[in-house]
Amino acid sequence: MVYNIDKIKNRILDVLIVLIVVGYIFYGIYPKHGDFWVMNYVAKSFAMGNYDFYSYILEIQKLPQNFVAYPPDWYVIQGIYIKILSLLSSYDLHKWSVDFSTAPSFMPLFGILPNIILFFIGGFLIFRIYKRKDLVLGYLASPLAFISIIVMGQMDIYPVFFTLTSLYFAKKAFDADKPFWKIASIISLGIGAQFKIYPLLLLPPLAMLLSNKKMKLSLEFVALGILISLVPWAGYIKWFKFIVLEGESSWLFNLQLSPVNLPQFHTMSIWFIGYCILLWIIYKYSKFNFRNFIGFMFIEISWFFISVYTHPQWWIWLLPISIFVLGEFKNKIFVYLYIILNLLYILYPMMWVNNVDIILREYIPTIPIVGNFAIILVSMIVSILLIWDFELITEILSKERE
Repeated sequence: MVYNIDKIKNRILDVLIVLIVVGYIFYGIYPKHGDFWVMNYVAKSFAMGNYDFYSYILEIQKLPQNFVAYPPDWYVIQGIYIKILSLLSSYDLHKWSVDFSTAPSFMPLFGILPNIILFFIGGFLIFRIYKRKDLVLGYLASPLAFISIIVMGQMDIYPVFFTLTSLYFAKKAFDADKPFWKIASIISLGIGAQFKIYPLLLLPPLAMLLSNKKMKLSLEFVALGILISLVPWAGYIKWFKFIVLEGESSWLFNLQLSPVNLPQFHTMSIWFIGYCILLWIIYKYSKFNFRNFIGFMFIEISWFFISVYTHPQWWIWLLPISIFVLGEFKNKIFVYLYIILNLLYILYPMMWVNNVDIILREYIPTIPIVGNFAIILVSMIVSILLIWDFELITEILSKERE
């Protein structure tokens, strides 16, 4: 009997992908981090008709400021979804108390179901681009996604999904050179930035790619992306400064190169200096194609994680661009680096002792990682990112010489 190796590999990949999909649904019912309940409590406030939910939470209920940490559109979308769930289940939202003891039983699974669906659609888009099931498996099996979506119950998959769709449209725009795909790519990235600010970091290099580095058109693309990102704030402008400028977005400016302790935004951060240098290199680079663009985008995102203090759920931001690197660059070293990074990342949430690790141990055995062990772990992760960046630069330059 002659065995078709490719068919066997295909079947194995199919089975593994199905198992992961089933696993996400199964683990959806497991306990979630407290942030999940806080976020959905605020969304529930919108579902009850409190359309200015920021004021309702902070000024009427007088709850802590960290209850409202995100832009309005996620709360609105999730609030509408919760309202529909409450109607279908005949659950009275007024019974949902702030201590979450009376929260509806459907929330652990159904509360994150939109996140899971977006995640799976992202896998479908990856297959549409590269026609490679191994990349889909690498995407779906990543702990970066599992911990953010399932364990933390966070909404970071929203900006990640729209970043992925932006890259999908950018790839089509580069292949077909049609204005529609260019505009769609910019709009998609702008929508992603409505949920978290990080997609805006990718906007300048994306604008350069789509405009072929024409300055005027690049600035127009950047302006469009920023404008799209600000749309949800039209009805909540009062809270823009509090949520965006004074929130976790300002962490970009925490590592300051100043001998005195000036307020944030008054000094230059290590991240910002590196970011500007990278943008200058991208602009000056002579052969700027989609492959090189993906390489530079990875370097840009990895620099964020190298230079800025980051929560465990944020690391999913690396996922789409990592998969695109594996799709565009054929060097096997990137596969090994991807695997090592994901394995090391499993330990990363264990640094949040008596916090994230409490929930994580519902899924896997955990050990407290503190002191020198935490320093060693972070150093290893940073080293992997630096090696990855170095290999990307080497690959890009080697093609330049050919």
